[in-house]
Amino acid sequence: MKKRKISITIKVMSGLFLILLATLFTVGIGSFFFQNIQKSISEMSQNIIPSLILGAELVQESHGLISNVPHILVAENEYIRSAIIKEINSSIQNKNRLINTLRERCGNLEDLQTLSDQFDNVITGMNRLSKLINKRFSAEDSMNRIFKRIQEISDTINSNDLNKKLFGSDAGKLAKHSNSNSNGTAVQADLIGNWQNCMNNTITILLTAHLIIIEENIHYAQNKLKVQLTESESYLMKILMTHPLKYLKTIQEELKEYVTGSTSLFYYKYQHVQLIRQIDEDLVKNKFQTNVLINTVNKVFTSIKKKTLDKKQILNQDIKRLSWMQIAIPVVCILTGLSI
Repeated sequence: MKKRKISITIKVMSGLFLILLATLFTVGIGSFFFQNIQKSISEMSQNIIPSLILGAELVQESHGLISNVPHILVAENEYIRSAIIKEINSSIQNKNRLINTLRERCGNLEDLQTLSDQFDNVITGMNRLSKLINKRFSAEDSMNRIFKRIQEISDTINSNDLNKKLFGSDAGKLAKHSNSNSNGTAVQADLIGNWQNCMNNTITILLTAHLIIIEENIHYAQNKLKVQLTESESYLMKILMTHPLKYLKTIQEELKEYVTGSTSLFYYKYQHVQLIRQIDEDLVKNKFQTNVLINTVNKVFTSIKKKTLDKKQILNQDIKRLSWMQIAIPVVCILTGLSI
């Protein structure tokens, strides 16, 4: 009887001990999973989710940077373009802030340095493009000033005031009815007419120069005008022998400057055509660089997103395990009790 009591006591103590061990074991495992869940939640809230937000901001910053290219092209003046470029350059600071923060939160992500370099390349290209466009508009403004002045010269050459100064109020009659006047006057009228024709031809070619877009054609037009100017100069020399009108010589020299001078219309036209070609080449290069940038930033964002999803999956698995532990503890206790 005494042995039986001892046996029951041992069984009870063993059962309680097993229950204690099972409880400690399940609690230990549950505590382990709970700590993992806490760690995962902490990492999600402090690093993963903020990194995902930063990645989204980086994508937005890249798209915002690229969207400025059309604005640079259509900006009405240099001041607007300067404001756009100032905004673009501020993107460098935003980019550095985002990338540095991503490094702190996610470590050295793959392609992050490549993305930074590509971002800088796009901004450098936009700055270069803006300078080229400024030069193009400057050349266009210079050509427009020359065109305006050439039109004024054309009005002067063909004005009645010029004929009156040369021949008096009957200049038109002299030009049409040279037989009723002296031979000298008729010769002068012919000289003036020839000079005016040469000058008008010169002006016509100059005013249509803006239509030329091929450098070889610009060179051809310039050489043709040199011939026209040489011919008109010969007529002018003869006119000035009998009519010392110095301002005609001034007009002749001014037109010559627009044809052959260091700041001639053709100087700006050559510059304009070359700038347009450079701008087109830069636009192609810029398009390639922006496409590469977008691909890289999307790749970085996808990498951050994958890390987020992986961490979320681990968290879900730990939560499931912890749930099973909560069920396992009472079940183990019951089974242990029954086994006694």
